[in-house]
Amino acid sequence: MGHRYSEQLAEWVKQKQSRKRDKNLVSYLAVKTDVQAAMADGYAAKTIWAHLVETKRIEFGYDTFLNYTKRQQRSQTKEESCKTEKLPHPENKQTTETKQQPGFSFNSVPNKEDLL
Repeated sequence: MGHRYSEQLAEWVKQKQSRKRDKNLVSYLAVKTDVQAAMADGYAAKTIWAHLVETKRIEFGYDTFLNYTKRQQRSQTKEESCKTEKLPHPENKQTTETKQQPGFSFNSVPNKEDLL
C-alpha cells in the first residue's frame, strides 16, 4: 500500500458515479427560488411540478418534489421562529393592553343597566 488513504479516497470518488438522489437535489436547489415565488403567487405544487418537468428543468417525480418543498418550508419556519425568539420581550405590554381596541369585546360581567 504505497498510497495514502486520502489518495485512495480521491480515486474512489472519481470512479464513483453520482447518485440519482444527489442529482435530483441539485436540480431542485437550482429551481428553488422559482418554486418559492410561484407558491407565493398562489400556484399549486402539482402545477409547478408539471411545468418544471415539461420544460425539463427537473427530472424527478411528484412525491420527491413534495418532499423537497416540505423540507424547504420546514426550514423556513424554523428560521422564522428562531428570529422571533431572539426579539426582546416587550416590557411595556401594559400600555398596549389598556388601550381599548375597536370592535367587539366580550365582558363576562354584565351591566345591570343593560339587563333592565
